[in-house]
Amino acid sequence: MDTTFKTNLANELYIVKKIFEDLSPSTGGAMIAAQEVVNQLFTIFDVLFDISSKALHTKTRYPPPLEFRMNPGYCEAEFSLTLALSITNYLLDRIRLSLS
Repeated sequence: MDTTFKTNLANELYIVKKIFEDLSPSTGGAMIAAQEVVNQLFTIFDVLFDISSKALHTKTRYPPPLEFRMNPGYCEAEFSLTLALSITNYLLDRIRLSLS
């Protein structure tokens, strides 16, 4: 993901709306914190994709002979869906608030 996009997102969602504010303007700590939150949210999406991807394919990051087959159950699907919906809802709420 483009770092400019993430920086702009962090700024619009957290800095402009003063979710994070610098105690001392010279430190830039608020922007660093906002970027960290955005990066972590995208990391959660990446991890969620990896979990879901392994259920659909038996891809691994390891060379053979570490082959395996995943037999996900209902709880794996529910976990993936719930987490994806929660993150998406949070981001949509943040975006909606940043536009008001």
